[in-house]
Amino acid sequence: MTTPYTTGSITLANGSAVVTGAGTAWQTALIAGGTIYAEVAGNPLPILTIDSNTQITAAIKWKGASGTYPYAIMRDTAYGQQTVANANALSTYLQRLDNASLAALASIAPTLSAGMVPRGLSGNTMEWFLVSDFIKFLLNDPDAATARTTLGAQAALGFTPVQQGGGYGQGSNKVFLGWTNSALKATVDSTDLGKVWTDSAVLWNAATSGYHKFPNGFMLQWGYDPTGSGDFRKIFPVAFPATCFTAVATMASSDLPATTAVTVSTSNVDKFGFDIRARAVNNGGAVGGAGQGALWLAVGY
Repeated sequence: MTTPYTTGSITLANGSAVVTGAGTAWQTALIAGGTIYAEVAGNPLPILTIDSNTQITAAIKWKGASGTYPYAIMRDTAYGQQTVANANALSTYLQRLDNASLAALASIAPTLSAGMVPRGLSGNTMEWFLVSDFIKFLLNDPDAATARTTLGAQAALGFTPVQQGGGYGQGSNKVFLGWTNSALKATVDSTDLGKVWTDSAVLWNAATSGYHKFPNGFMLQWGYDPTGSGDFRKIFPVAFPATCFTAVATMASSDLPATTAVTVSTSNVDKFGFDIRARAVNNGGAVGGAGQGALWLAVGY
């Protein structure tokens, strides 16, 4: 006779064939058949099926009082069945253990350390692979939005805003574009292209006397002065920030008599303005003021 199985307790209900266990572990213990005896007046319950670790269906219904009781399972009448079940289970477990993957894992088990996971190198060879805390957190992220937050990446745009090279006549050079806190600059590999000209750095005024300031600071100013005086000071529409390289002027009128000779000169050029001197000689007479308006152009930065 085999030793009775008494682990845990059972709950029985009058008129039911279901036996409910607590702490019984019937499947783990490989209970395959036998008879249940409750420690209370009632009928023995031959086992029909082992449903789980905590449930058995008996072949007949319980006729005693409902309640929770100590019990014993006598396996002697099903000993041959139990032995076969145990042998089959053991054979299955041995087959599961006898495979290349488990053998490969067992071969590297002695070198296991913190933060490592196994990685296959071939069908029967493995190595330990160190997973950093960063990768662990990334693998733990439940969705793409959380992963982007972990990576510090922006959401997918759904299109390619800039293609790195590959266009017509282009090489594979790396192009850098960035903000200097005052201007947009471009670099190709290690070659500095300087500022990228945009309207953001352009100041201009398209008046009769106006100016245009380029993004690099270079500046043109122009104008018309209708005065007929021979000598006058012309003040620029805006002062050049640093200096004026040169200022030139000419008479505005194109309908002077053929017998009139005109000369225009500039002097005392600075970043605020310059002097204009215009002279005319009529029919070989005395030199005097030209009596015409002047067009002028100045260059500086």
